[in-house]
Amino acid sequence: MTNYESLYQIKGLIREEAHLIILPEVLGILRSWQ
Repeated sequence: MTNYESLYQIKGLIREEAHLIILPEVLGILRSWQ
């Protein structure tokens, strides 16, 4: 549902940065399920 996996292919991007990038999208998905 997100592009999280593709973020790992960006050279130099660490896991925590990838989490921060997709956080708003994930929160939006969670809100839509409520």
